[in-house]
Amino acid sequence: MVLDWDTKKVLGVTMVGRDAGEVIHEAAMALKIAAVSFFKDVERLSCCAE
Repeated sequence: MVLDWDTKKVLGVTMVGRDAGEVIHEAAMALKIAAVSFFKDVERLSCCAE
């Protein structure tokens, strides 16, 4: 994710990997509807985070 740290807005998303297009599509939809806050502790949410 490309963020503007001053405003905490997501400016863009990039990803490389299998099924990356699906993840990018979800991010694009979130940006389109002005969902700008993705700051969460992913480690606590994911069973597979390292």
